[in-house]
Amino acid sequence: MRRMKLTTLTIAIFFITSVAFADVTVRQRVTVSGQGTEQTRMIKGARERRETKITMAGEAAQMADMMPNVATITQCDARRTLQVNDKRKLYTAEPFGDDTTTAATPAKATAVTTRKGGTVTITYSLIDTGERKQMFGLTARHLKVSQSMASSADSCSGAQTSKMEIDGWYADFSADFSCPIDLPDAPVSPSRPDCRDRIIMKRSGTARLGFLLDGMMTMFDAKGNAASSIRTETLEISRSPISAGLFDVGSDYRLAANSSDLYAMPSMSEMMSMAGQQGQPRPSPPSSIPAPVGRKSVGLSPIIGGGAGKVDQDSLLRNAAGLLNNRGFAASPISLSEVASGRFDYVIGVEIVSAKQSKAAKIGGFFGKVTGNTDAAKAGDSEVDVVVTAYQKDGKTVIARQPFKQKSAGSPDDAARSAIENALGQVIAKIN
Repeated sequence: MRRMKLTTLTIAIFFITSVAFADVTVRQRVTVSGQGTEQTRMIKGARERRETKITMAGEAAQMADMMPNVATITQCDARRTLQVNDKRKLYTAEPFGDDTTTAATPAKATAVTTRKGGTVTITYSLIDTGERKQMFGLTARHLKVSQSMASSADSCSGAQTSKMEIDGWYADFSADFSCPIDLPDAPVSPSRPDCRDRIIMKRSGTARLGFLLDGMMTMFDAKGNAASSIRTETLEISRSPISAGLFDVGSDYRLAANSSDLYAMPSMSEMMSMAGQQGQPRPSPPSSIPAPVGRKSVGLSPIIGGGAGKVDQDSLLRNAAGLLNNRGFAASPISLSEVASGRFDYVIGVEIVSAKQSKAAKIGGFFGKVTGNTDAAKAGDSEVDVVVTAYQKDGKTVIARQPFKQKSAGSPDDAARSAIENALGQVIAKIN
C-alpha cells in the first residue's frame, strides 16, 4: 500500500512538474577569483540542458575554444541523464536509480560514544536598500546579504569564525528544475556522529531574496580580510521556444566508450593548425636555448581538458616542472604557440579529462579557505582523471601517453597533483 501511494503521488507530482516548466533559457557569467565560466541552463517541459564554457582572455582564449563542451541533459520523462559532446557527436547515458532494487543489507551499526560539543552561532542578515531597476524585463531589488559563523573553543571543530557577504540585484524569477523520484525506505544509519554541537541561528531583516541577476559574493578570513570572491552576471533570460532536439541525442550520435572518449581533446599539432585557421599569427621558432650540460629540455604546455577549470593550473604546472627537474630534465611551462616551435627536446602535455568533488569536499574547501582550517579543507573526496602525453620536439609525434585516475581526500587540486605525479613518473620512465 505504501508503494502504491508513493507511486501515485509521484505520478501526480510529475504531471504537475511537467506542465509547470515552460521554455526558459538563462545564461550567466560566473567569475571565481579571476577564472570565468559561462553557464547556460535551458528548460523545456520535463527536460533540462546545462552547458558550461570556460572563458579566457588573450592567447588562452584560443585554447578555451578548443576545449570540448560537454552538455548535461536531464530527462525526467526518460528517467536518465545524458552527457553530450555535440562537436564529436558522442554521448553517455546514466539511468536514474531503480527504486525497486533491493538494497544491500547495511552493516551492523558500531556503537560510537557521542560527546557534547560547544555552540555554533550562525548570524544571517538580509537588508533591502530600497533601490530598484529594470533588468531583463524584471524589477530587480538591491539587497545586501551577510552570513557569519562562529564556533566556541569547546565545539567539535574548535574555535572558528567565517563570514560571507553578497551585494546584489535580485528579482522574483524562478528557473528551478528537479525530477520527482520515488525513494525506497531509508536504511538505518550505521553509525552516529561522535560529537554534536548546539546550533544557534540568529536572523535580522524581513526582505525576501529571489533570483540573483547580478552581484558579488565575498568571503572573509578569520582576521576579517577578503579571502576570495565570486561575481555573478546574468547575460540572458529568455522565454522563447527552444528546439526539442537540444534535449536529446541525434540519430547519428554514438555512445562513447568512456569519459576519456567523450572529453578527448585535439592533439597539439591539431590545436596549432586550428589556431592558424582562425587567423592567429604563428610566431617563427625562436632560437634554441641550450639546456644545462647532460640535461634534456622539456616544455610543459598549458593544461587542457574538461576539468582544467576546476584546478589551480599554474600550481600544478610548477609542481610538474619541479618533478621533471628533480629527475634530470630542464623543464619549464610554455605557451600554446611554443608547442611546435622545435625549441625543446620534448614537449609534455597534461589533460585533465574530468574533476569531480563531493559535497563534503566543496563545503570543507570553502570553510578551510575562509577559516584557515587545513583539516576542514581536506574534508570529503575528490576524483580526477588525467592523461599525460610526451611528444617529440615537433610537438605532434607521440612518444608516450599515460592515463591515471586518482581519488583522494580534499580538493581536486590535491587529487590532480597526485594523479599528474604518478602519470608523469611513468611517462618519464618510458622516455628514459
